[in-house]
Amino acid sequence: VAKFGDDFGRNPVGTGPFTFVEWLPNDHLTGAKNPNYWQAGLPHLDKLTIRYIPDGQTGINSLLAGEADFSMKIDVGNLDTLKQNSDIKTSVSPSLGFDMSYLNFSREPFNKLEVRQAVNYAVDRAALNEAFMFGQAKPAVECYPPGYWAYQDDLANAFPHDPEKAKQLLAAAGYPDGLTIKGLTYDATSQTRKGEILQAQLKAVGINVTFEVMEVGAATAGFFTNLSYDIYSAGWSGRPDPSQTANSLFAKDSFYNPGHFDAPGMAAALVAAGSSANQADRAKAFHEVVKISQDQATHLVLLHQPDVNAYYTKVGGFVPNLYGKIDLSFLWIKK
Repeated sequence: VAKFGDDFGRNPVGTGPFTFVEWLPNDHLTGAKNPNYWQAGLPHLDKLTIRYIPDGQTGINSLLAGEADFSMKIDVGNLDTLKQNSDIKTSVSPSLGFDMSYLNFSREPFNKLEVRQAVNYAVDRAALNEAFMFGQAKPAVECYPPGYWAYQDDLANAFPHDPEKAKQLLAAAGYPDGLTIKGLTYDATSQTRKGEILQAQLKAVGINVTFEVMEVGAATAGFFTNLSYDIYSAGWSGRPDPSQTANSLFAKDSFYNPGHFDAPGMAAALVAAGSSANQADRAKAFHEVVKISQDQATHLVLLHQPDVNAYYTKVGGFVPNLYGKIDLSFLWIKK
């Protein structure tokens, strides 16, 4: 701090398995083996370079050309191509991330429970999975994935695809002839494709939605801060602890709660879910959190996202995890 002043954040010490060598923003980060690392014999690699490649296809091309050994966050649409290369392994594993649409509670129509329920019944999640994620995701109606300790198995079928029920709910809400809503998504190819599928499925029950596409920062501000749109097709990347996700999505004063909807009983349920150190007790408490979110149809939860990675067979030490954050520090290369 004394040496670099305000620029100390760009000059890390590197006390972990790798010491800092070089960081070029938006290009790469390089580390070298720390000879003083506390675990004897680790890390295995003498040098680690992480390249930042925002374009998914460019990343795939880099892997196929042998310019990279490991590629993270692969688009599922590239799996078939990668599987044709016998030198490359692919890994598709569960994650805490999920695709969803946020609903603006601050104004009509989504200040009405029946309309929020209607969009949930209108969506065919299984068909969305096939068309959008090539069948690699899992249809979802709650924010925690199967296999995770906060997942609620008995609430997994809350919103089966039921277009007729969706139409009935719209009529009960005062929209017997359907309605038009203003949608928003961000400028990623996958999000645009998902928006097109949702648009067609909602239109089938009389909900006409148009999706405007923006840069992600502008889209987030336009929806959560300015409250200028009815529905935001986006996603949630997951958090290490389930209370972080629940508090962010459901708490009355959360930034991610547009209109600051106070779902009956939710505040107490959130406190109960985060007040114990016992995981079994917390799992039971999260049942109430998930149930209230479903009873109030607070979000349009769609798919549990898979974490997709690809790497050469010479790479060892890779262990997938639900959070989808790969620890590259302890990988190794076969010589």
